[in-house]
Amino acid sequence: MFSGLLIVLLPLLLGYLVRVRSPQLQNLINRAVNSSVYLILLFMGISLAGLENLSSQLSRLGGNALLLFSITTLFNLAALWWLSRRLTLKAGNSPVVKDAPTSKLAAMQGSLLLVAVVAGV
Repeated sequence: MFSGLLIVLLPLLLGYLVRVRSPQLQNLINRAVNSSVYLILLFMGISLAGLENLSSQLSRLGGNALLLFSITTLFNLAALWWLSRRLTLKAGNSPVVKDAPTSKLAAMQGSLLLVAVVAGV
């Protein structure tokens, strides 16, 4: 279990510690990470489709997914609340983010595409 966690966390920590100054290299790394996420989701979908008695296990899987969603949402909302109290932005002084999505659909486009990959398998 800890070796699997190390495989996930070590590249994450290294990614935050290593500075990449070349925009071309950073763009290549971003594409490679996105491709690997799609590949992992594809394999997850294939392994899910290969489960025997999938219909009987769907309620357990749904319960686990709901629990994970609830915990993640709770901690994200708590962190956002804490961050909003700590970093009070005055009206008109909010930072402008280059290439930020302009609509809710544009902001959710990547997540919806990931859901479509899993559902499509």
